[in-house]
Amino acid sequence: LTDKISVTFYLDIKDRTAFTYFVLDGPNGRQQTAVGEIAAQTEGSTAGLCKLSYDVDVLQAAEKVTLTLKNGNETAALYKRDAKTRYDKDCAAFSVKDYISCVDADSGARKGLKSLTQALDGYTRAPADTKARQGFIDASRQYAELTKDGSTIDTIEITDTNGQGSDYSFVYNSLAFSAYYSVSEDGKENWKIIDSYKIRSKADIQVICKALISIHPVHGRDMVSFRTAQDMADEWELHNLAYDYLPEGNSKNRAKDVDLDPDDQGKGFGDFVAQILSGG
Repeated sequence: LTDKISVTFYLDIKDRTAFTYFVLDGPNGRQQTAVGEIAAQTEGSTAGLCKLSYDVDVLQAAEKVTLTLKNGNETAALYKRDAKTRYDKDCAAFSVKDYISCVDADSGARKGLKSLTQALDGYTRAPADTKARQGFIDASRQYAELTKDGSTIDTIEITDTNGQGSDYSFVYNSLAFSAYYSVSEDGKENWKIIDSYKIRSKADIQVICKALISIHPVHGRDMVSFRTAQDMADEWELHNLAYDYLPEGNSKNRAKDVDLDPDDQGKGFGDFVAQILSGG
């Protein structure tokens, strides 16, 4: 949603040659956009995804907006987020009311987002009520301020999956992640996050790291001080860059998981690439 009230679709496009244009259709008519006119997002949790928005007014909140991908007169295949389930007739349909319901049902949605959609829901139910409209405007501004650093979450719930303080899990952006805590023979702590490359928002990474070290702190390189969430997020981000840089193969596969331990504190991008290529 935007302050204009929009239905927004994010697409992970693997092959841009499979279609030539997007079609958005809704209560305000048909909109056609050539594939070459849409660039991928570069920041936050939607980095790498293409964004298409369709504006509606408050009286159209329950009306569906549809998205199709076209290759000439043919409709290209369109899959849901799991990348396995195909949309019926390759047409995604969503409304503002649908979005409100999704956020309301999501126990992991951040408080600011829930406040925004609750205010929006009140506005859609009483569009002539100036108090309801102002409430939505205020909530929109507050949410914009809350997310200006690119963050999408306020907190993250880390679950101990084996009850022994070593195997953990958490859900981020509707994806499940595993995190493992261990201590080496020389007393060095380590948090290993599987498939860490899938998390790209540095602000969100800091929230996750803060939650991890609240459970098990990790010493700094000097083994006297302790690592901070900011410090660990810096390392995680460099690890993601190394994953992007390395070619397909064993090295890239090794870079997909990050280890947050004392020895890696303060290392640079080149250090991580060299370490991964050497098998260390």
